[in-house]
Amino acid sequence: MILHLKTRPLNIAMKKANPLSLLLAVTALNVCFLLPEARATVRTWSGAGADANWSTGANWGGTAPVNADTLVFSGTTQQNNTNTISNLSVNWIQFANNGFTLNGNLLALNGPLTNSAGINIFALPVNVSSQNPTWNIASGSELRFTGTFTNSTTANPLATLSFGGAVRFASNNCLPNRFFTLTSGSVIADGCNLTTLDGFRLQPPSGSTAVFQITNNASFTIGSGGNLRLCQTATGGSSRVDMSSGILNMAITSGPGAGDIFVGEAATTTTVFNQNGGLVEFTGNGNNRIAFANASATANGTYNL
Repeated sequence: MILHLKTRPLNIAMKKANPLSLLLAVTALNVCFLLPEARATVRTWSGAGADANWSTGANWGGTAPVNADTLVFSGTTQQNNTNTISNLSVNWIQFANNGFTLNGNLLALNGPLTNSAGINIFALPVNVSSQNPTWNIASGSELRFTGTFTNSTTANPLATLSFGGAVRFASNNCLPNRFFTLTSGSVIADGCNLTTLDGFRLQPPSGSTAVFQITNNASFTIGSGGNLRLCQTATGGSSRVDMSSGILNMAITSGPGAGDIFVGEAATTTTVFNQNGGLVEFTGNGNNRIAFANASATANGTYNL
């Protein structure tokens, strides 16, 4: 192959001497051969280093992560580890098993997130920087955010959650500009202060259940033109809100349907809002109402106070 690449430019040069064209052609070939080396790489945590730092190459099989890599956390060695890399942005994170706690510097997540089993914890600050990623949280598993959670996206929603597991927010510094569409599983506001400038939508398909819980005196504020939609769009699913303490604050300013809590929307869906404590308050200039069976007369909505 090397002889072939060298021979063709020489033949062309004999027909028409053009040093500049020859230089551009050789440069283009060199760039093409270098491209595969610049592609994103899957880095799998081994924990084999002398410390538990992400910047230690031995913890990743020899090379520490760089921007656009995919991180896989697997095994049971040095599961409590620390991101010592500044301004790291990764395209995918996967937890292959339970027991990991990630500490350290801010991590930008520019793609999907997968929790395959058990409880795993983001104790470091996380900023979601991609548009509409999908978070796959395995049934029976839980992903916890105990560090700052923000997002720099403008898409609606922030992420689609599925697979039946739970995402628990337990930090007082959670400020997602856009929030979630939940297709199955649970989102739990646990003793934290959550503020979003957009709504929260539970859209379980037929045969699936989506749950939102406010507990341990958590506060969840929906501002701007947002709303809380339960059993929206998809038909045949079930959604539930469990509120045992804390505050659900509808601090809406403007927008169609803004300031509403929709209890049951799509056809043949079932929604139950269980308020066993806490406060639901309307402090904005929106519609300020709780609407039942808003989009279809066959939707079933119940509010237990």
